Amino acid sequence: MFYIGLVLGAILCLLILLWRQRPEPQGQFGALELTLHEMLEELETKYRELDSRLDGKTAELEALLDQAQQLVQQAASLEGNNQRMVGEKTLAVHRLAAQGLEPLAIAQELGLGTGEVTLILGLQELMEEG
Repeated sequence: MFYIGLVLGAILCLLILLWRQRPEPQGQFGALELTLHEMLEELETKYRELDSRLDGKTAELEALLDQAQQLVQQAASLEGNNQRMVGEKTLAVHRLAAQGLEPLAIAQELGLGTGEVTLILGLQELMEEG
C-alpha cells in the first residue's frame, strides 16, 4: 500500500508540475484545464489522507506485533517453568524410589497420586529397557 501511495503521489506531483508550466488556459479548454487542476488537487488531498491513515494502521500493526511477541515470550517462560516442575517432581520420585520406598509411600511423601508415581517409575523402566 505504501508503494502505491508513493507512486500516486509522484504522478500527482508530476502532473501538477506539468500543469503549472503550461500557458494560461483560454476558452473552453481553459475551463477543462481548471477542472482537471481541481481534480488533481482533490486527488492530492485524498492521497495525503490515505497516507496518514496508513501510517496510523502501520503503528497499530507494530503495536500488535509487539504484544504478540510478548505473549510468545510469556508462553515460552511458562513452558520452561512447567518443564522444571515436572523435572523436579520426577527427580524426587526417583530419589525416593532409590531409597526403597514403595509408590504409595512416595505418593504420600510428595503429595502426588499413586498413579502418577507409578507412571513416572514405569516410564523410567521403559526407557532403561529401550
